[in-house]
Amino acid sequence: MVTVVNGIIPSDKCCMHQKTFEKLGQHSEVMWVCKNCKASEKKPVKPVKVIKWGKHASLSEISNAADFAYSEILKWTKNMFLVPRGKVGNAFIHELSRLINLFNDRTEWESVALKLLFIFIPMMLQKPSKNSRAKDHTIYLDKRLNLWKSGDLTAIISEGREIQNRLEEARKAHERSLATQFAQLMIHGKVTAATRLINRQSGGLLDVDETVIEQLKEKHPSAKTAANEILITGDKVAVEEVIFEAIDSKLVKKAAKLTSGSGGPTLVDSECWQHILCCCAFSKSQDLLAEAIARLARRICTEDVNFQSIAVLTAGRLVPLDKCPGLRPIGIGEILRRIIGKCVMMVLKKDVQKDAGPLQTCAGHEGGIEAAIHAMAEVHNNEETEAILLVDASNAFNALNRTAATNNMQYVCPPLAKYFENTYREPTDLYVANSEGVIIKSSEGFTQGDNIATGGYALSTKPLIDHLRNIIKQVWFADDSAAGGKLEAVYKWWKELLQVGPKYGYFPNPSKSILVVKDPQMIDQAKALFGEFNMQITSGTRHLGAVLGNTGVKDQYISDKVQGWCKDIKMLADIAESEPQAAYSAYISGIQHRWKFVQRTVPHISGAMEPLEHEIRQKLLPKMLGREISDLERTC
Repeated sequence: MVTVVNGIIPSDKCCMHQKTFEKLGQHSEVMWVCKNCKASEKKPVKPVKVIKWGKHASLSEISNAADFAYSEILKWTKNMFLVPRGKVGNAFIHELSRLINLFNDRTEWESVALKLLFIFIPMMLQKPSKNSRAKDHTIYLDKRLNLWKSGDLTAIISEGREIQNRLEEARKAHERSLATQFAQLMIHGKVTAATRLINRQSGGLLDVDETVIEQLKEKHPSAKTAANEILITGDKVAVEEVIFEAIDSKLVKKAAKLTSGSGGPTLVDSECWQHILCCCAFSKSQDLLAEAIARLARRICTEDVNFQSIAVLTAGRLVPLDKCPGLRPIGIGEILRRIIGKCVMMVLKKDVQKDAGPLQTCAGHEGGIEAAIHAMAEVHNNEETEAILLVDASNAFNALNRTAATNNMQYVCPPLAKYFENTYREPTDLYVANSEGVIIKSSEGFTQGDNIATGGYALSTKPLIDHLRNIIKQVWFADDSAAGGKLEAVYKWWKELLQVGPKYGYFPNPSKSILVVKDPQMIDQAKALFGEFNMQITSGTRHLGAVLGNTGVKDQYISDKVQGWCKDIKMLADIAESEPQAAYSAYISGIQHRWKFVQRTVPHISGAMEPLEHEIRQKLLPKMLGREISDLERTC
């Protein structure tokens, strides 16, 4: 009887003993050669596993079909129903888990698994009509699941395209009163969106045209090499992977509950994911899905992952906001990425705060921005301080040198390094909202809207902050840096920042930076020293939403703020006539925080707040309660 070892059949010409052959065969992969008789044998080529899904006969065909479906879905407007309860809803969630585990288990489907996941949700959940009910949704979801199992993506896309074509334009024309819009948002717990309706000022969406697209491209520069002198070298600290075992199904569900906002390129929003992961109707299937997401997060945190396999996870929807003047690009990531990012930051919060240090206060520190304000106020009040420089950086989050950040993260915060490297290793795709398929590559910096963006930015600027810390007292909040002391020392700090900052991708903008001089008699000296930079030199200015400097500037700033808040209260009072509960909830949860922050950071402003108190007492509260209130009731 002929023995076959690892697919090798011993040759009749070979003098090798059978047992020797078997031992050698255990370690041979392709070919072995007998040293005595020189006979050789080859292992038969292992048959390639055929991947087939419906009419798609190979992985490349499946990938092409998924790419086509994804490009089609990016053109769709939001029109999704919530997953219906029952057998069909559970089958939908089980399929989500299966798709994620195709990636987690490193199967042959790994390269396309996540793209299939992201096209699956909007394809399955397209609302068939404006007035369709849960029963209709169940029928259509069941039908689409069967088409999906047979690999008929074309039929599902065709149906979705027809639905999209027949959507009433009037989702734009469907006018509702301000009070109704406000109440609906509050009912769904969207407090931030509701309060934005109050006294709309700046910060709205810009219409996308060629000019806006060019500005967006300018805001996302191409990748630059990093100077060797800013790259940290040396022995790396080993990270124990066990720390990421804290990312489990319970943490995923908690992160989902805390995630809010609209969706990324596929428009699957937080409400959809919260319904899937947190609705008690799907308890068993959602536990499996939450664990699959936890495994996905743990893998990205601990292993080198092929970026192309997770490119769809890191993609974002790019929205241009009006800065009045200027433009602010906001990248809205997929909700799944934000859930994963939130899990990672929950587990590593203390590591990030400790490694970022006390001078960079945007690393998740509680009250970090207030700490930065009070720190600079204390420096300003110091008798030895002559000036404080408030620096504004150009396009800071999108210009940070990603190569340097990736390298230095291994030494600054080792636990976060692998996740950061996997998600920012290569340029990410940003799909410009309301455009004809315009894609901009994000090659530098962080995507604004990514959960790890502020913490990652804090860690990435840590080497720069350490380089400057021995020159003068300084404090940072993200890209807003401030330093104070003797005028000559401030000038030295500024010159060093101008020289070293750009190497890290931090580009100080002199025209938007402000030098606050305590003694008006030193302004001429300051102008002589800083005159070449065309910098604003003053005795007082706004700083991180508070005021730094003389009383006159503070009084004018607070007066302007109070006028705006009074208008907010008047609008809220009008809404309270028809929607008193919603108005009360918005006041407690949102509106009042507009001035509470200023009250905590700017001292001695009680007198300036009296007009606001008058509006609350005389207009808002009577509309909420339907009657006048007494002095005793107000003071209580």
